Amino acid sequence: MMIKKITVMGMIALGVLGTSCSSDDGPATATMELDTFGLEELTDGSRYQGWLVSDGEVIPTTKFTNADEQIFTFEASKLEAATEFILTIEQASDNNNTPSDTRILKGTFSGNAATLSFEEAVTSFTGNAGTFEMATPTDNDETNEASGIWFTESTQGLTLNTLRAGWKYEAWAVVNGTPISMGTFTDPSGPDEFNSSSSTINAAPQYPGEDFLNNNVAPTGLVFPLDLRGATISISVEPFPDEDRAPFFLTPLTGTIQSTDAPGDLLLMSVNSAIPQGQVVR
Repeated sequence: MMIKKITVMGMIALGVLGTSCSSDDGPATATMELDTFGLEELTDGSRYQGWLVSDGEVIPTTKFTNADEQIFTFEASKLEAATEFILTIEQASDNNNTPSDTRILKGTFSGNAATLSFEEAVTSFTGNAGTFEMATPTDNDETNEASGIWFTESTQGLTLNTLRAGWKYEAWAVVNGTPISMGTFTDPSGPDEFNSSSSTINAAPQYPGEDFLNNNVAPTGLVFPLDLRGATISISVEPFPDEDRAPFFLTPLTGTIQSTDAPGDLLLMSVNSAIPQGQVVR
């Protein structure tokens, strides 16, 4: 998915508030434009939605999947009195027209503009780090040690900042283009919420990871036990709840297992510190 950037129209960028009277002599209206960088198109029915906070009232925008040139119309008096703008992700089944907890950008107005912060809405990617190793601690077969990923047995494998409500981390192994979830979690030093791919012979470790041993849950086209050499390993930041089973586009940590890597080797993940940002201008 391509990263989109919305171009702000010249008049709006100059901070000119355009107002008009409605055709039925109702309240005057005014427009506000959203300008973002780093927001990708949403899939599987989930949508972005904006929320204008004005005199204690939370006023919704329309919902949209593609963040290209979003211009919203509000009552002029409410737009002028607005103090905050919030951008959320709403799931396909969410039709209650109230903000979800999954806020991706938010900002406070200063004059006619509000700078929208990902860090205030979700978290910071500064200081993240990750290490993992291949191992299969949930069984006693030493011939399949390249069929599991754990973060990690030797040292704490993940350093991740705390997420705000509405988000979870998720670990992934991408094999031959197929993403396989290793489970979601909020605490990188505790267990994740999935172990169905692992064996039941031994208890799973109390930190994130997965053994890919149970062929009953293998994705179509893959066979477990799965040799993970050549796979890409990543940590994503996922909306919660999340009805889209594909990885979300926010991936603060990634790593690749080389063909020469061996079980037990500590493998370092690369850090992606890029985060979405934005602005609204009324």
